[in-house]
Amino acid sequence: LQRALDKKPENRFANAEAYLEALRQVREPSAAHAILKPRSARQSSARPRKLTSTTASFPVQQELSPFTVKSVLAALTLALVLSTMMAAAWLKFNQPRPGRDPVDALRHGRGRILQAAAAGNSATVRSSELDTIVRATTVTFRFFTEAPRRFVLRYGQTPLKLGSMSTEPETTGSHLLRMQGLRAGSKYFYELALASQAGSPWATGDATTLAEMPYWEKPAYGSRQSELVSLGKNDRGFEQYRNEADGSVMIAVPGKEFDMGSPYAREGNGEFPVHRVRVDTFLMDRTPITRRQFRRFLEETGHTTFNVREIPYDDWDDRPMGFLTWPNVAEYCRWAGKRLPTEAEFELACGGGEGWRYPCGNVTPLPYQNVDWSGKAGGGKDVNLPVGSFPRFPAPYGHLDLAAGVRQWCADWFDPGYYAVSPFRNPQGPRASLELKRSQRVAPVDAGYLTDLEIWHRQRHNIFNAAWCNGFRGARDF
Repeated sequence: LQRALDKKPENRFANAEAYLEALRQVREPSAAHAILKPRSARQSSARPRKLTSTTASFPVQQELSPFTVKSVLAALTLALVLSTMMAAAWLKFNQPRPGRDPVDALRHGRGRILQAAAAGNSATVRSSELDTIVRATTVTFRFFTEAPRRFVLRYGQTPLKLGSMSTEPETTGSHLLRMQGLRAGSKYFYELALASQAGSPWATGDATTLAEMPYWEKPAYGSRQSELVSLGKNDRGFEQYRNEADGSVMIAVPGKEFDMGSPYAREGNGEFPVHRVRVDTFLMDRTPITRRQFRRFLEETGHTTFNVREIPYDDWDDRPMGFLTWPNVAEYCRWAGKRLPTEAEFELACGGGEGWRYPCGNVTPLPYQNVDWSGKAGGGKDVNLPVGSFPRFPAPYGHLDLAAGVRQWCADWFDPGYYAVSPFRNPQGPRASLELKRSQRVAPVDAGYLTDLEIWHRQRHNIFNAAWCNGFRGARDF
């Protein structure tokens, strides 16, 4: 190398072939002194290069020297060894960590349940994934067994002291057990066992609650209790419930990871960057709240934020309710035992986990054919169709009217830069908005552009905005 970099040209190698020959010789201990030979000696000892060509002046093929072949083989071998080591490390890191035999450890909402080997334990799991719904003050476990079984859940903050207990009310194959009264941002250990074999754990593990309490769990927004009545599964195969307080049908949206945000990076409402989020299982109304439902709320509560006679409706029917501020819809949700959906929940329900562009699929929405959209500017108090007018075109889980109709308030405060700092699990939106603006999803019936109907389209308005097209739908934890 020193000779190749010599300042005087006559002391350097005559050509690359001579340099290659010197490198080849230095690999042989007995010939290490060859690089110190005079230039003429090195040139005379250089191995002749074998060439084949179609013309005398243009070589098209060169024989690879043993030095080159060995170098390539060494590089390939090293790459193979590194790839194998990385794959082994990945598998070791991602495999379920064993708990007390014969149970898999279920860590931080992920893992698998395996059938216990204990004698007499025949509770075979139909779905090996345990749906773990993590909140700030609760952790809910949801799973299924082929045969009806009754389970007991014991939990606590140390693995040796599992004092609190949660037992299902009845024997069933659909299981929903909850750790309650937890502290935000804390780790809890749990043990899940058949009620008949409490001493033989069926599954153990730990879960860490969310550090930030969702807005609907804070004292300022405490929804009242409302019974849920099971209605079985809908046409898409997802569970439906009737909320007894207002009679609305709610669909269970299974927890899922998905890429949230627009892949087109348009300027405007902060719909990018695309970012990965995890939304836990929740319930969301099948359709927006109707005028008929909201009038019932007004009559039962005497809500005085506005007088019902100030709303210019001629008919209180099944068209979506409008003219609502954010405090109006928050009061309704408190009365109905609900909360407002977050933006992440809204986008998942619209088809974010399926790769859809529109809530009716990847086909272009057509005015008054598969979406309540006039396709022209201008609105008014009675332009909307009744909710659920296009049942042939539901979103992935069976929700309707998610493309156009009325703008629907979300729980989140609005910040156009929030997506760049959004947390992974159950994002709640920024802590506040200096302009007092909350996010909205779904375009109004008079949306001006097709892009307004995309599932990631965001809007925002001051919480006291009471436009004719401001409506909402409710959500609940599950």
